Amino acid sequence: MKTILLIDDEEENLFIMKETINFLTNDFQILQATNILDAIKILESQQIDLIISDYNLKVSNVSSLTDWLNENQFQIPLSIMSGFLPDLSDLNYAHQVESLNKPFDDEEILSVIKLVS
Repeated sequence: MKTILLIDDEEENLFIMKETINFLTNDFQILQATNILDAIKILESQQIDLIISDYNLKVSNVSSLTDWLNENQFQIPLSIMSGFLPDLSDLNYAHQVESLNKPFDDEEILSVIKLVS
């Protein structure tokens, strides 16, 4: 079974994403983190096949995650979501995949998770 790591500082958003993915398919184990530090702990201890992360988090933004992924030579597909998507070209992460606009719909989520299924 493949594993998705969801990162969002809003627990309600994590719940909605997890429930949406589980409704669409039962093919994934879903792990959650509310900040980058917790996400890194999960990445260090689990095999992750896809990361879906909010762009703006209370403590930092996703660029600190992509910096860490690059430094540690991870090649995990990353989908970034946001209420408004800024220019993501400065992230410098070669494994970035489709972005998700909040609020997202089922088809958008499906298109992202199909990349690793």
